[in-house]
Amino acid sequence: MKLLIQILFVLAITISCTKQVTEVTAANVTNSNEITEKRMEGKGKLLFFINPSGMPCQMQDQILNKIKDKINSKVDIVYYQTTTESDLQQFYKYGVRALPSIIVLNSSDMEFKRFPPGIQSSESIIETVEKL
Repeated sequence: MKLLIQILFVLAITISCTKQVTEVTAANVTNSNEITEKRMEGKGKLLFFINPSGMPCQMQDQILNKIKDKINSKVDIVYYQTTTESDLQQFYKYGVRALPSIIVLNSSDMEFKRFPPGIQSSESIIETVEKL
């Protein structure tokens, strides 16, 4: 019974990511090519996998925007969107199947931490980035 409830909960979150329609502003989105050109040596990456139309994804985006000044010295935030065909390869590469998802890479592009899918608190993100 617990398993059924958990499955229904995950399904509800996944569906909610695709039903709400609100646009992520272009100012909040950095594609991977831009970030590679601007990237400083010794800096990690925070990969944010997002469906711009999903409410949980939008909530996580707001959290990231609030803390970006605090974490910007340690990581570059890279957005990968379900609506951008060229970004889908990154979803496959990292095995992302549920949204929102955040993966932190160290300066060698090795996976440092993979957060569980869902909305992460600003405190947990900052704490992880500070450990880089």
